[in-house]
Amino acid sequence: VDETGRPSQAVGLVTDVTERKSLEHQVESSQRLLQNVMDAANEGAWRLDLKTQVTEVTGVLSRMIGLGSSDALTTYQEWAERVHPEDRSTADTASLAFMKGERETVDYIVRYNSAADGWVRLHNRGRVTEWDDEGRPTIAVGAMTDITAQFETSEMLAERESQVEDAIQTGAISLWRYDRKSEQMWMRGTFSRRFFDDKPEIVIPIDEWMERIHPQDVPKLLESRARLSEPGNDLASLSYRVRTENGDWMWVRTAGRVVDRYPDGKVRVTSGVVVDVDEIHKARDLASAERLRFEQIYQSTPAMMHTISAEGYITQVSDYWLSYFGYEREEVIGRKSVDFLDDESRERAVEHMLPELFRTGHQSNIPYRFMRKDGRAVDVLLSSFLERDDKGEPMRSFAVMTDVTPLRTAYEQLERSNKELDRFATVASHDLQEPLRKISAFASLIRRRYTDRLDEEGVRSLDFLVDAAQRMQTLIDDLLSYSRMASQPLRLERIDLNAIVGEVRELLDGTIEENSAELDIEQMPVVHGDPTLIKQALYNLVGNAIKYRREETPRITVRAARFEDRVRISVKDNGIGLDPKFADKIFAPFQRLHTRTEYKGTGIGLAIVRQAIQRHGGEVWVESEPDKGSTFYLEIPRPIGFQGGSED
Repeated sequence: VDETGRPSQAVGLVTDVTERKSLEHQVESSQRLLQNVMDAANEGAWRLDLKTQVTEVTGVLSRMIGLGSSDALTTYQEWAERVHPEDRSTADTASLAFMKGERETVDYIVRYNSAADGWVRLHNRGRVTEWDDEGRPTIAVGAMTDITAQFETSEMLAERESQVEDAIQTGAISLWRYDRKSEQMWMRGTFSRRFFDDKPEIVIPIDEWMERIHPQDVPKLLESRARLSEPGNDLASLSYRVRTENGDWMWVRTAGRVVDRYPDGKVRVTSGVVVDVDEIHKARDLASAERLRFEQIYQSTPAMMHTISAEGYITQVSDYWLSYFGYEREEVIGRKSVDFLDDESRERAVEHMLPELFRTGHQSNIPYRFMRKDGRAVDVLLSSFLERDDKGEPMRSFAVMTDVTPLRTAYEQLERSNKELDRFATVASHDLQEPLRKISAFASLIRRRYTDRLDEEGVRSLDFLVDAAQRMQTLIDDLLSYSRMASQPLRLERIDLNAIVGEVRELLDGTIEENSAELDIEQMPVVHGDPTLIKQALYNLVGNAIKYRREETPRITVRAARFEDRVRISVKDNGIGLDPKFADKIFAPFQRLHTRTEYKGTGIGLAIVRQAIQRHGGEVWVESEPDKGSTFYLEIPRPIGFQGGSED
């Protein structure tokens, strides 16, 4: 410093710190490398001041506690708040003893609610590293590792091991290991007891095991062993028969792999499992035998049977089918079933019957006309059902046919006879009615002209004569109706019963009004039948319900119920009823339960009802009691797949 106090000179010391900076850089790099390694291992370090309870934690632990991703300061209490309640006592007990100096190390596992990953399992371990002058611990360091993945893997392995052990103990499988160097076969499991005198674990020479293999299966077992010797073939499985301790042959399936090879690639050790598949093979053999038996029955049965694929091609046909139609098997297999029908049947099958079969799954007694190889026609009734796979898709259909050619011939003859009978009835009724009309006309003429010359007895006799002629006329008309109903062909179609009942009501309108009758008719379904016959049946039933009334107002209820295979119509009245013992008699022609003076009629009405319903393949019956009314039931079959409803 000069005289004025200003600095004039400076002195100092220059020190070379290159080595120290290099060391600091190395330490920093090592710490950074260590930190990266710990982060990669999901492991965090901690340093605990045992006097202040303040803990320094690295980024991994800092993220778990929720303090960010950098190193941070925290307390044991703040860390412990996230420990699972069931594990808190474990952590507190170990840490408290650590802090009091009662122990120099800490090592425990707890469940921890990580702010970053949720519930994890932490392995905490550490030790005291510094003490004060009096020997009391002051500093401890350690690390926490997330072992969640290892723990779950360990649990999964333990569960797998338990499952394998359970399978072994229940006799489902046995484990085996084959050492080719020692030529020893090791086997463990209750399943092995069936081969080696109730021993759960055995070690035997491989030759002894091979002696138990069925001679026919030894070649494929040796072939499998040879394939495993080839490079790249590490897996093998096959089924074979083994002789049990009691001498029976038992089917097993073994699966194994190469677990160790010599440096030159040759197999040293193979290991795997052997499973009891004896019941499966027995069931398979039984199924094969049943299939063979079915095919033999199918081929030799005296019935015309064939099987067609989902595409309509014949895949199987019975011998009787072939002999009946005159074909060889190779002429039939692979052809479409409709190829053997006449034109009309083929068109009906393709457009209607086959689509219905695929929709409903079955058909019964469908008429077809097949053509023999020699050109002759064969009328059959075919019944079939459809087999579907697990997804509901059609696989194949099976059909059986009955030759009804003789029946058809007889039917045609009967039809001709009925026509002749119908013509005869028409002619006979005309010839019978002509004299009756003359008797009635001349009796009426005599009465008009000679009433003043006849006494009372003569007038009454003429009245009897006219009435008898009119009743005979009605009787002949009813007989003619009954005869025609039996012979006329059925005209089957969809019928709306609402329309039919409406027509019946109009026809009986005068009778209804005259008797002040009340009709209660609900909505009726659509049925499959002949509209004329159904209308005639309902007309007679409703007319009888009004006719056979009591003093009170006639009340008639008409209902219909649909079932899966039929429709039931009921006509209920509050009339005079009848004794149940006459429930069948009243449906016979000309059977009357009352005199003509009580109730008019010829006794043919209910016979017409029964005939009309029976011609549909249905039934008719009555439930009744005297003076309690009657309920007449008509049941009409519903064809398969027919969808009838009031809304149709």
